[in-house]
Amino acid sequence: MEIGVISELLSTVGFPIFCVVCLGYFIYTSYQAITKNNIMREEKLYEMLGETRTQLTQAQNTNAEFVKVLENYRTDLEDIKSDVSDIKERIK
Repeated sequence: MEIGVISELLSTVGFPIFCVVCLGYFIYTSYQAITKNNIMREEKLYEMLGETRTQLTQAQNTNAEFVKVLENYRTDLEDIKSDVSDIKERIK
């Protein structure tokens, strides 16, 4: 705004009304900027959540494979334990 316009507004409507109008404009522009920033932040968060969901799914699949391998190890160890017990019995 130019100084002439500001001084004309001050003389026409008065200082308090001019201040209220300026503060209203400031609040409006601040609200617009905050809303824009929030939208961008939410989009980034949703994108990050999608990536995290993909990584968690991959980790879940990997853990499921590990469980299968550990189950195989457990059965193998039980077989070895029973074989060792059988060998001990034969030696006696």
